[in-house]
Amino acid sequence: ADVAGPCYCRLLEGAIREWGNGGKVGEGGAEDMYETLFPVDTERLGGPWKLLAHRFYAGVRELPVLYGRPSMLDRSPGAEGRWITPAASVVLAQDDEGEGSDSDVLVRVLRAEGLPLATFERGGLRRTLVERGACRTTATPQYVRGHFRAKATVVVVVGGGGGKGKGKGGALDIPSERRRFAEYLLRYCSSDLTPPQFSAELAGCNFLPLADNALGTIRSVPSVDDEVLSQLGSMGFTTLGFYDALLESGGDVDAAVEALFAKKYDGGPNSAPPPSAPASQEEGPRPRMYLLCSGDGARILSGRGADGTFVNLDDVDDAIARSVLERMGGGDGLGSPSLNLLTLTPDTLMDAVETVLPKEWRSPSSGAVPWTPRAGDVSGEADGSESKEEKGALPDASEAGATAPPSEEWFAHLWQYMLSCDDPSACLASASASGHIVVPTSQGVACKLSPDSAVVNPSELDAGLMEALECMGVRTLMPGMLTEDVAAPRELWKYVHTCDRDGVIRAVDAAMRRRASERKGGTEGGGGGGGGGNAPFEGVPDAARQCLYDFLRDGSNGKLSEQSRRLLLHFPIFRSHLDACKAGTKFVAPIQSRAWYALEGARSPDPIDQAVMSSEFLAYDSPAELDFLASVVASLKRLNRARFYRRFVLPQMGDLDEHTRGSVAERILLDASSLCASDPTFRDALVATRFVPSACGGGKGG
Repeated sequence: ADVAGPCYCRLLEGAIREWGNGGKVGEGGAEDMYETLFPVDTERLGGPWKLLAHRFYAGVRELPVLYGRPSMLDRSPGAEGRWITPAASVVLAQDDEGEGSDSDVLVRVLRAEGLPLATFERGGLRRTLVERGACRTTATPQYVRGHFRAKATVVVVVGGGGGKGKGKGGALDIPSERRRFAEYLLRYCSSDLTPPQFSAELAGCNFLPLADNALGTIRSVPSVDDEVLSQLGSMGFTTLGFYDALLESGGDVDAAVEALFAKKYDGGPNSAPPPSAPASQEEGPRPRMYLLCSGDGARILSGRGADGTFVNLDDVDDAIARSVLERMGGGDGLGSPSLNLLTLTPDTLMDAVETVLPKEWRSPSSGAVPWTPRAGDVSGEADGSESKEEKGALPDASEAGATAPPSEEWFAHLWQYMLSCDDPSACLASASASGHIVVPTSQGVACKLSPDSAVVNPSELDAGLMEALECMGVRTLMPGMLTEDVAAPRELWKYVHTCDRDGVIRAVDAAMRRRASERKGGTEGGGGGGGGGNAPFEGVPDAARQCLYDFLRDGSNGKLSEQSRRLLLHFPIFRSHLDACKAGTKFVAPIQSRAWYALEGARSPDPIDQAVMSSEFLAYDSPAELDFLASVVASLKRLNRARFYRRFVLPQMGDLDEHTRGSVAERILLDASSLCASDPTFRDALVATRFVPSACGGGKGG
C-alpha cells in the first residue's frame, strides 16, 4: 500500500493530463472522465485494499485532481475551469441534486464568488472525499455566511442600499440573478439559526433585497432603553431616525443623539441624520435602518425616492426567505430591535411617511398646504423613461426626500393602510401627533389629521350642502379615501367629522375658529368653543347659511349633543325679525343676546306680525322649526298671542302708524274672547290701552 498508493496517485494525475489534451480542458477530456478513477464507498473495503484507499486519498490531497467548472461571470468564448487540490477545494455539504434544485443555486452562487468549488457527477465520490479527509471544507450555512461576512462586498447597484466598494464582483453583482441569489442565501444561511442568533451570525451579509433592486447589508443594532426612545419622541425625533444615527455612530447613544440635534438645528429632516464620521465612497454606503413592509405599506414608500430604504415582502418570491425576513423584522419589539430591519407598524408609519413627503409637508405650522389632485404614483419618471439601473443611482430619499406632492393614489394607499392595519387607533393617533400633511381634500389643499382641520366626511351630504360648507371654510375628504371594503374605525371620527348634524357643527366650528385665527395672523386651530360671532361668516352668502340651517333643523340628520347645541349658539344662521317696523329678517347668532322670543302660531310671512315684532324675535316657518329653536336656544321664551300683545304690542300702540295700528286693533278685537281666555291679565291690559280711534281724532281704551 505504501508503494501502490503513491503510484496510483501519480497515475491519476498523469491520466488527467493525458485526457486533457496536454493540459487543456473543456473539450470533453479529463473533466468528464476523471471521476471514474476514484475509488468510492471505501468503507466496505477490507485488508490491503482498505489501506491502499487510505494511502491514495492521503496522497491526492495536495494534487490538482479535482475539476472546478467556470463561473457564470466568465462569459468569454471557450471559458475554462481549473484543476484544484482536494485540500484547497470547497465541496457541497450534500450531494448535488442537479439543475434547478436548491443545491444547483448554491453551486452557481459559489462559482460566481470565485470559490474553488468541486462538484461531482459520480454518486458517493463527494462523501468519500470528505470522509477520507481529502476535502476538508464543505459549503455549510456557517461557511457560506462566514465567506460573505469576511468578503464584505459592497454591491455595485443603484439606490439607497448600494454603492461602489472595495470588494471584487461576485454572485450578488449579477443584475439578472441578484435578488434570486440574495433570497436563496438568506434562506440557506439562516437554516441552522434561531432568531436570537441572527444578530451575531448574519451581521455583515448584504442579503436584504431592497425595493430598488439593491441589496442592503444586515447589521446588528445595539440595545436602547425605552426611556431614551420615549424622550427623543417627545422632542420630535423619529424612532427610525434615531436608529439610523445610532448605526452611523457605531452604537454610541450619546453621539447619535448629538447627531440628531445637529441635523435638526441645521434645518434638515431628522429621519436620516448624517454620520459623525462620514464614510468615503470606497467604504460603501452608510449603515441604516430598513423597513419591512408589504401591500399598501410598501406602496406608500414606492416610487418616491425611498425605494432603497425598505424591503417589499410582496417582491420576495422565496416563501422561506419571506418568513426569515419577517422573523428578522420582529426583533424584541419596537423598543429594542436586534437587527437593522424594522417591520412597518402603526408606531413607525409616520417615520416612513416623513421620508417620502416634501419638506414643506412635514409638520407645517399652517396645518395645510396647497395640493392639486392627480392620479397615479408620483415617482419622477414618465412612462417609457429609463429604468433605475439605466439612469444610475437615485438620490437618497432621506437626504433629497420627495419633491413632488403625493398623488391621489398615494393618499388612497396611506388611508387604506391606516384604516385596515392591526391597530387603526394607534395609527391615527400617530398620524395626528406627527402634524404631517396626510389628509387630502376636495378644496385644493391637503392638511394634517386633526379636528381643527375642519374636514368632514362627504359620503352622505348633498351637493348643495357641500357647496354651502365650502363657503364657510369646511373641507371635504377626498373621495376614495374611505372604501366599502374597509370599515372606518370609530377612532377616525375624532379627527374627521361625520356627516351627521354633530359632525357638521363641529366642522363648521373648526372652520370658524380657523378663519378667526387667520384674521389675527395665527395658524389653523387654536381656541375652542365658538368662532366669535358673525366675523368668520363674513362673505358667506345668505343661501349658504340657510342651507346649513335647513340641514341642522332636520331631525332625521342625526341627534344633537349638548356640545353641539352650545356651539350652534355661535352660528349666525338663525333668523330674527328687523327693528323699526320693518318687514323681513336677518341672520343672527343666538349668543349675541341673552333674551330671545318667539311668537307661537305666528303667521309667516305676516306683515302685521312683522310690523310689531322687534329684533328680539326669532323667525320660523313651522311648529317643528319652533321646537328646534327652543331645543337650541335655552333662553328662548315662547309667547302666546295674548302675552305677545300685552307685553310688546299694546305698549307701543301709540307709536304705530295709523294703518298698522288699525290692523292690529281689528285683529285684537276679533280675537278678544280667545285672548282673554288664554291670559287672565290680558283684559286689564287691553282696557288700559288707548287704541280705538275716537271722533275727535284721539283714542280710547277698550
